[in-house]
Amino acid sequence: MKRCFVYVPVILFQILFYCCSLQNGDDPPVQPPPEGAEKITAADAEEHDYFGSAVSVEGDIALVGANGDSGGGIRGGAAYIFYRSRDEEGNWKQIKKLTASDAEDGDGFGNSVGMSGKHIIIGAERKRGSHNFQGAAYIFSRE
Repeated sequence: MKRCFVYVPVILFQILFYCCSLQNGDDPPVQPPPEGAEKITAADAEEHDYFGSAVSVEGDIALVGANGDSGGGIRGGAAYIFYRSRDEEGNWKQIKKLTASDAEDGDGFGNSVGMSGKHIIIGAERKRGSHNFQGAAYIFSRE
């Protein structure tokens, strides 16, 4: 119970700060995308993939989670790597699709993603192991 009381003031402060900043005429903290913003999608997109459930960008590389993708089992999940070309158009191109080596139905692989240097980490929050839904994280090295 003590933990609840610790978090409540923090959450209330964040809500109050956000509301006060809007009342003072400041712009909201998150702006809508500009006109003509580029949209990327998976080459093998299907209904209920939840593409974009997690994203990470580092330079010209984007990592996008799709925790409902059925490439690694029904709703096993996937993550996609995109590269922004340096040609005149500068478009993002899908270069790889990642799935868990031990994928099972319902793992949710891709529900969280991150990159640092040559390393990629992808979470699978519902991965089963010795306990139901214990979760797992998979680390890949970029080439």
